[in-house]
Amino acid sequence: VHRLGPAGDKLAQAQRVFDALRTFDETEVTAIYAQCPDTSGLGLAVANRLKKAAGFHTVDADAMDFTEREHFLLFGITGGTGAGKTTALQELGKLGVHVIDCDQVYHELLLGNDQLREELIRRFGREIFSDDELDRKKLGAVVFQDENALADLNRITHKYVEAETDRQIMDARAAGMPGAAVDAILLLEGDLGKRCDVTVGILAPVEDRVRRLIAREGITEEYARSRIAAQKSDDFYRQNCTFILENDGAQENYARAARDLFQKILNGGIQHE
Repeated sequence: VHRLGPAGDKLAQAQRVFDALRTFDETEVTAIYAQCPDTSGLGLAVANRLKKAAGFHTVDADAMDFTEREHFLLFGITGGTGAGKTTALQELGKLGVHVIDCDQVYHELLLGNDQLREELIRRFGREIFSDDELDRKKLGAVVFQDENALADLNRITHKYVEAETDRQIMDARAAGMPGAAVDAILLLEGDLGKRCDVTVGILAPVEDRVRRLIAREGITEEYARSRIAAQKSDDFYRQNCTFILENDGAQENYARAARDLFQKILNGGIQHE
């Protein structure tokens, strides 16, 4: 799956469309599935470029039945911030599974979806944006101290992220990939978790998570601990996930354990712990 840019950024899509097509020139790919942005303006121009590149040999993906692909698996990867989900997702990617990082999707939508931005501003105020970009620390200072504010943030963002996630899952199915993996902290609380064939909870000691957050995001220890405290406990994931991966040792051992588990699941050799 080669993405052309944020769903709402037609200019970025127009600029990247030929680069995206060239990446397939030296491969054995016989079919390319692409979602045309829309039927007007710059989106129409992007769609016409894609159709021309295909020699106007096109099919309507919406009319195709992907439900018969018996071996396509939808993985749900979840766990607290700093637990090690990125490493697990990298291992899935090496196995040919399309990875969907819902946090990345969210931030791309912030750049190209005016409706999402306006909803956030109406609820939390324009001050959460600095130089037209979301100030995560300002927003976090509000939501991680107020359960109602956090619930409102999740409610507002969920519908937009879910729509883009669904689109990427459809693309992965159409491309004949073995599966897709969705990385989301609140995976189990929504409908998406119920749709997953497998859910994997990533757990790690709190002190390791705090250390990773400080190093990765340059935040204070107090702020890192407040973020972790606002999230679900390990017991929640143990009770609700199909599988659990413990990230409590050497990273190479954890990565190997993740790869082995995912390979067995993809091969149909393991269905539940």
